[in-house]
Amino acid sequence: MIDYALFYGTEQRDDLDIDFDISHIKALVVTHVHIDHVGCTPYLLGAGFKGPIIFSQAHGPIVAGHVGRCI
Repeated sequence: MIDYALFYGTEQRDDLDIDFDISHIKALVVTHVHIDHVGCTPYLLGAGFKGPIIFSQAHGPIVAGHVGRCI
């Protein structure tokens, strides 16, 4: 999967439940760490995703901080 973003603006949703099967997802590739690209990562982990999250070395502390605050 490439990025897993929060909805914002007119695309906003009230619930953040994952409404698709995640069992086939092998990895999450983060292109960059804007909230509209990684905002739902904690929900993916909460739904049981156990695969690797792939991102650049520079983005590591930011991704870890975001996920850590949310779970």
